[in-house]
Amino acid sequence: MFSATAARTVVEIDDEPKLLRFLYKANEREVSAGGRDDFYSLLEKTPDLRLPSVVTELEILVREEQADERSVLERAWKYLVVTGLGGGRAKKMACHPKTRHLKLVPVRTV
Repeated sequence: MFSATAARTVVEIDDEPKLLRFLYKANEREVSAGGRDDFYSLLEKTPDLRLPSVVTELEILVREEQADERSVLERAWKYLVVTGLGGGRAKKMACHPKTRHLKLVPVRTV
């Protein structure tokens, strides 16, 4: 038998949290009609070095019962995941008036 579990812990949130609130509200369908334009205006004004990021610690535990059913093999991995809004050309393209209707969001993850 094989089983896996994952635990996630938010370690740190950096820089401009107002931009992250737009994304959370969009997921909850609470954004007003002007929400998208407000988001892109704030994104465009925010310097690339001040764009928000979230640092998350992720631990994955895998348990596997051996064929004899008397022993269990456990393995664990820990990852540090950094996700945030990206800048540069991706931000410019997302914020450009001619592409805003595409609802592009420049996201980066490592």
